[in-house]
Amino acid sequence: MKDQLVRAMTKDGFVNAVAVTTTGIVERARQIHKTLPTATAALGRLLTAASMMGNMQKVDDGSITLQLKGGGPLGRLLAVSDAEGNVRGWVENPQISMLEKAPGTFSHTMYLGYFPSVFLRISFTILIAS
Repeated sequence: MKDQLVRAMTKDGFVNAVAVTTTGIVERARQIHKTLPTATAALGRLLTAASMMGNMQKVDDGSITLQLKGGGPLGRLLAVSDAEGNVRGWVENPQISMLEKAPGTFSHTMYLGYFPSVFLRISFTILIAS
């Protein structure tokens, strides 16, 4: 399946919507980092969020950095996106394996920690014409 990011807006601009399919990105991250299912799910969700947020920027050369620090066994997670929604990411402990609550579901608090902190950095370049 090809990854897609689709944006929509009402005529008056009051409501924006973003839909994204990131199966390919998440699978590639799993291969690169050799993550087990728990880390793959967490990193995939962060990569997806970063891709959506990066694509919503109003500047062409900006970037978004999402860092998740939890007290859980996965440790820190990081995702960086450019203004087109291209992402890259990292998980501190990719080999963590935990029991699923039900097939295909995970307890976020078990692997991320009870009070994870989220860090968001937005950067872009301002050009001043003289």
